Formats: sequence, structure tokens, C-alpha cells
Amino acid sequence: MNEQEKKQEKKQNDLPEEHVNKLSEEGSEQDVETSSMETQDVISEEAYAASDETDESSWESAMNDGADENEPPPEEHDDLAEAGVDDSTSTSVPAPYAYPTVLALIDRMDAPTGLNPYTIQKEPITEAGLEADAIYLIRDGQGNPVFQVRKDGVYRIIFEKDDYAVQHHPFCTCLYVERVREMNGTNLREYEVTYAVNQGYRQARILNKKLTEEGVEQLLSEGVVMFPTQANRATIAYYLMLSASQLNPRYRHDFVGWVLRDGMANRPSYTFAHAPGFLSYDHDTDEVVLKPSEISKKYEKAIDIKGDLYAYMDELTPLLKYDTIRLMMGAGVSSILLGYLRLTRPDLMPFLIHLHSNSSRGKTTAARLAVSMNGNPYQQPLSVSWVSTKNAIINLANRNYGLAMILDEASTFQGSMTNIIYELSQGEERLRLNGDMETRQGGDWSTVFLSTGEQGIRQNAAKKTELKSAGVSIRYLEFINLDFMPNAAVAEQVSRMIQSYHGHLGVTLAVYLLRQNPIQMSERFDERREQFRNQLPSSAYRDRATNMLSVVSLALELLMESLPEAFETARAELKEGMPQINEMLIDSFLEQTKDLDIALNAYRTIQELVIKHLNHFKVKGQTPDRTAIYGKITKKGTHYEVAILRNIVRNWMTAEGYPSTNVLGREWRERGWIIGENDRNERRLRIFDEKEGDIREKMTEKKQKKSEDSCYLFKIEASVIDEYLNEMNLGQATPNTSGPIHNVFRKKPDVKPNVIHRTLETPSDEDELEFDV
Repeated sequence: MNEQEKKQEKKQNDLPEEHVNKLSEEGSEQDVETSSMETQDVISEEAYAASDETDESSWESAMNDGADENEPPPEEHDDLAEAGVDDSTSTSVPAPYAYPTVLALIDRMDAPTGLNPYTIQKEPITEAGLEADAIYLIRDGQGNPVFQVRKDGVYRIIFEKDDYAVQHHPFCTCLYVERVREMNGTNLREYEVTYAVNQGYRQARILNKKLTEEGVEQLLSEGVVMFPTQANRATIAYYLMLSASQLNPRYRHDFVGWVLRDGMANRPSYTFAHAPGFLSYDHDTDEVVLKPSEISKKYEKAIDIKGDLYAYMDELTPLLKYDTIRLMMGAGVSSILLGYLRLTRPDLMPFLIHLHSNSSRGKTTAARLAVSMNGNPYQQPLSVSWVSTKNAIINLANRNYGLAMILDEASTFQGSMTNIIYELSQGEERLRLNGDMETRQGGDWSTVFLSTGEQGIRQNAAKKTELKSAGVSIRYLEFINLDFMPNAAVAEQVSRMIQSYHGHLGVTLAVYLLRQNPIQMSERFDERREQFRNQLPSSAYRDRATNMLSVVSLALELLMESLPEAFETARAELKEGMPQINEMLIDSFLEQTKDLDIALNAYRTIQELVIKHLNHFKVKGQTPDRTAIYGKITKKGTHYEVAILRNIVRNWMTAEGYPSTNVLGREWRERGWIIGENDRNERRLRIFDEKEGDIREKMTEKKQKKSEDSCYLFKIEASVIDEYLNEMNLGQATPNTSGPIHNVFRKKPDVKPNVIHRTLETPSDEDELEFDV
């Protein structure tokens, strides 16, 4: 071993006490204690980067339930007794949480424990200490002094000639890591760096993944002065990383709701993250455990537990006699149950509940009541307006795994309602590419959205006819023209109540679910869904719709069961109202499914458009408008056969927002509304005579070699068209079809699926009616 290697070994393994004392003799040595905590859930780096600074209080104050700071802390003993919590199981609960909120239901609260083996110092670097000319040492993991921090800058400590020596000049002005926040479940950290500038101190925040050239450049741009060598950039980065490793990190989560972790012996472990931290179930002790963790600024104002639980229930219980109040409670906590079930059942997708009524019927107040089950319904991200952009709404929904959100006033949304409903109900953001053309991880969520509007979603003001897809329609429940608030007095009382109390019942249900067997809970959901299936008519959309109905119904029932025995009156009211709630859910489904038969709606639209454009069809005894001929109409006994050019039908359906005519044509043919040819939906028919070549090319948009054209041959009852043909026979060139298309019928025919045209068979002895030329 040469001399240089010996010195290096001595440097790594030996730390003479006299040299350490010499390095710090000019000031008192300050230490920083470090500890390690159990990691939590996996958090996306992008979501973390978007989250803001949390409260600077300790972990106890970070778990505060939102009560007024000036209020005296409630007495612990009486409140625990009222809440029915055994003192023997709650002695570890700090006094601020011993009053009667849902946190009194928690069996145990875990404080941060465990020390880092590299504990070096006991006190962090402070501005006051620096101003008092204190000198701080930063050591590596082996205890060797590496840096010295003074008011005038940061110095390197080098080992040479068997001794430690401080360099004469600082390599940068004074800066130090004051605080470290770590996302639960990842190694992503945020360094809060304090640096001296302009005779004072400022702060900057740097993610550990950027603590390289980019992070140092950020500090330099904000006023840090560095001795101008390229090597010093790496030195600053190393100094900050080493300083951060000696600080006890504060743990933080940037999501709310449910996450699933691997449990012992193949048993799933559920965790519910909320304002106080992480609620989980300890299988060994049969306890629900609260582990403290700071919450990001995105949620800190919205996700809290405000007010006294008993006072809240005193005001809420008399209102439970109203069905709409009970319905809104079920809608609010349905997000809790959905997030829980979807951990193991990804087929249960997020959905919307749309409250549709005229103004002053209490729909917005009702939606806020629903969201108040889980948090503050007046704060983002739980309260959003439809006037926001799609990207803004998606961003606010991101990382929400069980807390209902308000989307207020659907008529103000300016984007594509179809697109956003699909995306919200998918539970994940569309894939995008980053600047390096690589797939960027998108956001995800699992919750229920409470939408309001004076129009139904399908009649969205911006796109009146865009929602003609059953795939969209079965992604939301719609309650129409209910008195969501029974009267003005109740509406005012509810509005006052949810401002004073919120966040209680959602956590109550979450604690209850943590105590349940998840397999049995899933089976119970299946039983509820089967009950709805047996009460609903068969349709292609029943399964998806019954998922939504069952989540709302079962969530309300579970909430009833989760309430403490002290609220027996409220439990009785909710139990008594369950049959009415289920009936309301079924009624809403039946009302909604009237519009889910897209083929039927499209067939009716075809009838309306034929009547509107009768003068463009060749009909016996009539001279058509030869500027545009769409087809011909032929009488066949009790009905008409209406031949319409294929491209005209396609254009009509596209303009009205319907899906592909290939899909529609198949259903029309199966239900007897069109007459196909062999295995095709279209038929080739002669519409134009030999003298109409120019108009034919114009209407079919191509040159034809044969005399026939591809048409859809519709069968329409005679009573639907006769009165309009009679108007034309009386001399009116065009039927009176002014106004919206849906007003052209005097009386809309009673068109029923599957049985519509059993009597419309073509008589074999009926002659076709000829048209004038």
C-alpha cells in the first residue's frame, strides 16, 4: 500500500477528536437529527411536482381537523365517553383529536418513530444561529467533516497531511437545507433551501431529481454567488444532498382516498388517505390505525373535518325525513364505496350524477350537501365549475380515489361534452407525449362527479345534439325536475349547516369499510346489483346502469350501519327511507333509458327529416323541387316505403350526431324498419329517370353506370306522413315545418322497440303510386 492509499484509508476511518474540536472552536456545534419512517403509497413524480407547499407546522398540527385555532381545546374525557370510545384503547390519541369527531372512532394513532443510524447532529442550521456567528459542520455517513457553514458562506473541509483543514475561501455564499419533504412511497424529495442574499435570507424549493446542473442554475439565478469554477456546481449539489440526508424528512401525500397494498398471508391491505393522514387496518391487533402525514396544498383546504359531530347530527337528523336529502347523502358517500370496491374490481368505473332542474330548485345546494360528506364543498378541487376547461377539470380530479366532486352548471361548458364524459368515466387521462416524444404518465382517479344544470346533459347548450351515443349516456345518472331542496327554509338550513360542518360522514364510512371483509363486501354489492337487475327491464345497458344504482344504494345503507349507536334516530330514518331511495334510482334509470335506444331515436329523426323535406322527394301527384332530390315515396297499403339515397342518410345522421349508419342500419333492419337486399342494409332502386343525369350526379356525388342507386328503404306508417301530403295537395308547396325539427309532428307516433311494424307487411296486390315528371 503506497503512501497516498494509506492517507485515504486514514481519512475514511479515523477522525481525531482534537481536529474536530479545532474545526468548530469558533462557534457552538449544531446538530441535525434524522429518522426514517415506513414508506407509503407510490406517488407520481409529475403529480408531486405540481403540488404546493404544505403547512409548516409539526406533524400534530398537520393533522388538525380544521377547528378554529382560537377555540379552546375540548375536554378529552367527556368527549371520548360520549363517542363510546374505551379510554384504554385511546390513551395514545393526542388531546386535539379527543373531541367527538370521526377521529374518535380511530383505535390507535402512530407517532413517527425510528432513528437514522447516521444521526450526527441534534439541531438544524438556523438564521438566528448564523447571525450569532455559529459555525456548523456537515459530515458524511462515516462522521468525517466535509463542509463548514458560516454566515459568510460554505467552506470545503479537506484532509491533507494527516489533518483536516478548512479552505480559506467559501465556494459559495451561505445556503443550507432547512427542511426536507418526502412523498410517501417514493424516494422523491423536495429540499427547502434557505440562502443569503441582499443582507437577508430567501427560500427556494428544489426536487431531488433536479439537484444537478438544473437545480444549481436555479439557485444561481435567484442570487446565490458561487466561486466561478465548473467543479463547484457539482460541489454545491453534493453539499445540499449531504445536508438533506441529515435532516428528518416530513412525509406528505398528494392524493386522497383509497389505495391498495400487499397484505400479509395474501390478505389485501387497504389504506384511506385523508386530511389527518393514513387510515389503515392492522390485522394483528384488529385496530384501525391512523398514521400521520402532511397533505399537499392542493387538498389542505378542501379535505378537512370541520365542526362537532354531535352538533352536526343534531341538525342533520330532522332533515332525513326528506327523500332528496337521503338521496344526496347516498350520492356523496357513493364515491367512498366506489373507490373502495374498484381497488379489486376495475370494471366499476367512475360516473357522473347529473341534477337537472329549473332555477331555484336547490340542485346546487343538494350537490354541495353530497360533497360535504367528505370535505369542504366550496373549495377546489372538490368544487369545480363546468366553465373550466377540460384539462383543468381533469387536473383537479387527478389523484382523487374516493371523494365526490361538484361540477356546477353544465350549460357553461364550452368543450365537447362527449369527450369529457368519456374521459371522466374512464378514470384515467388520455396518453400524451413529452418533449422527448415519449409516453408521459397521465393522471388517474376513481370517484363520483355531482353535476348540475338547468338542462340535461344530452341537451347541453353548446352542443345540443352531440350526445347521440348510448356509450355516453350510460356513464351518468340523471335526476330530472326533482325538488332537490324540499323548500326554501330547508335549503337555507342546509346551506348554513354544510358551511359549519363537513368531512364527517365520508371518513366514518371509510373507517367502517376498513373493518369489513373486502370479499364479503364485494359479494354484498353483487347481491344489491342482482336486486336491481330483477326490477329493471332487460336491455343492453342494464348491467352498466345497475352498477351505478347499486353503488349509490349500498353506500347509503352502509353509511347507516356505520353511524355510532348514539345516532340511532338517524339510523332509523335512513333505514326507513331505503325503499324510497331505491325506487327513485329505478325511476331515474327508466327515464334515462327512454333516450338510450339510439336506433329508435335515429329512426324517429329520419321520419322528422322526411317530413321536413317532403318537397325534395318524388311522390305520386306531386312535382318535386328539382334543385335537390333525396329519394321517392311509394304507398304500400297501410304504410309508405321511403327510399332515401344512401349518402343523404349518412349526411343526416352525421349532422344530427348519431353513430355510423352501418351500425344503425343493422338495428333498423333487425327491427323491420328498413327493407334490405340479401345480406345488405341498403337496396339498389331507381330514383332518377334518364333525363335527370345532372341532378343525379349532384345528389349521389358520383357518376353512375347503372340506372339504380344505393338507398335505404324505410317503412313508415301512413298516418305519420298523410297529413303533410294532404297539405301539399291543397296547394302548399312545402309542409309547415318551421321551427325545430322535433316540433314537426302534430302527434308523434307511438313507436315501440321490437314490435313496431308487425302490421307493415307489403300486400302483394298493391300497386306502386307513380310520381309526376
